[in-house]
Amino acid sequence: MRRFFLISSFLTLFAIGSSAQWKPAGDKIKTDWASQINPANVLPEYPRPIMERSDWKNLNGLWNYAVINKGEHLPAEFEGQILVPFAIESSLSGVGKRINENQELVYQRSFEIPSAWKGKQVLLHFGAVDWKTDVWVNDVKVGSHTGGFTPFSFDITAALSGKGNNQLVVKVWDPTDKGPQPRGKQVSNPEGIWYTPVSGIWQTVWMEPVAGKHIENLRITPDIDRNLLTVKAELNSACPSDFVEVNVYDGNQLVATGKSINAEPVEVSMPRNAKLWSPDSPFLYTLKVTLKSGGKVVDKVDSYAAMRKYSTRRDADGIVRLELNNEALFQFGPLDQGWWPDGLYTAPSDEALAFDVVKTKELGYNMIRKHAKMVGFEDCRAHYKHPEKVVVTGTPVRGDFFTVTKQQAKEKLGMNDGRKLIVSFWGSLGSNAMNRAMAEFLALESAKEPFYHIHGVGEICWKPMQQWMHDDGLEITEHPALDVREYIYDMATVMRAADLVICRAGASTLSELTALGVPAILVPSPNVTNHHQEKNAALLGDHGAALVLPEEGLDGKKLFAAAAGILNDPQRMETMSQNMAALGIPDATKRIYDTVMTLLK
Repeated sequence: MRRFFLISSFLTLFAIGSSAQWKPAGDKIKTDWASQINPANVLPEYPRPIMERSDWKNLNGLWNYAVINKGEHLPAEFEGQILVPFAIESSLSGVGKRINENQELVYQRSFEIPSAWKGKQVLLHFGAVDWKTDVWVNDVKVGSHTGGFTPFSFDITAALSGKGNNQLVVKVWDPTDKGPQPRGKQVSNPEGIWYTPVSGIWQTVWMEPVAGKHIENLRITPDIDRNLLTVKAELNSACPSDFVEVNVYDGNQLVATGKSINAEPVEVSMPRNAKLWSPDSPFLYTLKVTLKSGGKVVDKVDSYAAMRKYSTRRDADGIVRLELNNEALFQFGPLDQGWWPDGLYTAPSDEALAFDVVKTKELGYNMIRKHAKMVGFEDCRAHYKHPEKVVVTGTPVRGDFFTVTKQQAKEKLGMNDGRKLIVSFWGSLGSNAMNRAMAEFLALESAKEPFYHIHGVGEICWKPMQQWMHDDGLEITEHPALDVREYIYDMATVMRAADLVICRAGASTLSELTALGVPAILVPSPNVTNHHQEKNAALLGDHGAALVLPEEGLDGKKLFAAAAGILNDPQRMETMSQNMAALGIPDATKRIYDTVMTLLK
């Protein structure tokens, strides 16, 4: 840290407001909103409307930046200016530069604290920074954060200068696909379906003053069946005498109020004719939440709430239907990747975001699907710096997987004579190497037909598979127990009937296996970014739920011997089945819904 102090004096020489002029970098496509960006007032909207205070300071705008070698000391000079909060790789950053796993990105700017904030605690907020972040204020380390998609804050009060400018320095390391972090489709060399990396600050940076005792978070729960709105104000420090009051407004009209002490949630009785939220009528009530301590008002925040209810119910045919406000809702909408050609993760403006939503509604849709990754197994917690903050939801499995019993599924397939059923597939496209091995497997199996076997070949391998089976002396039409298909269209029935599954280790497939409790032989794809299939498979293998075989050197003989070894050992099959089921999360859909609703509150 001493070396940091030695160079800190140079940082002040590069204050924001230099003569450099910002403009989008590169010659790639720009949205109409790019031309409307004002570097002195970029993304000016309050960044946390669920808990809004009237007094705050936006730190977006032109910052100094430098790219340094990983592990080097902070720079004495900077390369130029970058427009925050746009990632360095984006056009709207004004830089449009890639960084690699051996480099770090350093930001610097100066700021002043308004005189009206004197005597208050000052919180520094980051909407999101990808990926590992270290922050200094006036040469004082104020905090670190790891995670590219979550907001974080630091109390910087003790590091602030009594008057005049303060210096803020942010250092970021983002190895993209060369590191262990969740990153979606970002890769160092994007092509095809893969995306440009997003490194550094990509959401609003801002400050706000708060009292020594203040509201840290609001958890808002509507109950339309009881006309009740519950508001839990989470405080940074609480005592029994703290008084929380919630007032609910329809426009400017006060329609309901509630109060609590002793850290109890505030229960607000809503009007009998409370307005319900729906895609056709997305009405939001305004909330004003007041915290009193020692008889004095110490904090006030504005928020909002929707009176709505999400639930599920089986219809007359036994199919689970999603309901909104106790009525069936057919979800109809597109997948929105939320990727901007000029801003990447970051929309050029709030107007741009609103345009996306409004246009989607105008096209007749009532939903937008946003890509997100959920943690599927409890063991995944260990891969996160703050495992206590991770919610294990599991991955939802189609309801039709559970509409029939295993025996009913076997009867439906005509495979109820006691022989075990093998189900194998290598994805919708298939795999040349593994289908070649499976042709040899099927030829060996055909000698005695000890098992039933349904194999899904995949599109690209369908024609070659016919030749491979012929080369191995197998005429599939002569063996009724062996069913080779281009696709397995009735997957729910087939998977339900299976006694052993041989497949890759994609997340959705593993969720189905664990939900059904089916033993498996997993051959993870070696061509998946960050080797995530190998990691998926290893988890099931470590728990004794699956046998994991590497693709390299694997042929039909080894695969057949492995399958026969499992199917001819009832005790082993039972143990694998129990271990597989123990990893399953059958209520994943509900967990995801509950988690999302909690976060929205």
